[in-house]
Amino acid sequence: MQSIPPASDRNIAIHVTRAAIRQIKQGHPWLFDNSIHKQSHDGATGDLAVIFDHKRRFTAIGLYDPASPIRVKILHHGAPTTINTAFFVERLRFAAPCY
Repeated sequence: MQSIPPASDRNIAIHVTRAAIRQIKQGHPWLFDNSIHKQSHDGATGDLAVIFDHKRRFTAIGLYDPASPIRVKILHHGAPTTINTAFFVERLRFAAPCY
């Protein structure tokens, strides 16, 4: 666990193509690098990336990976939400309701 770098304090704002927005809204779990129009700043693997549509509306949030063609793995789409311990605990409860 000591090799895991700390997460950035700043989220990465990403603006993407309309086709990518459509796919994300349909539940696609990835955002490919060639779908990105603009990015606020460089990020590190595991940083949170907030995805916006062409009108600057929140679309999704996910984990960023600058070294992969799958640039963002979507954690949540729809309404904005906070990604924290409670977010993951709720997801795990949903995935394994008997625990």
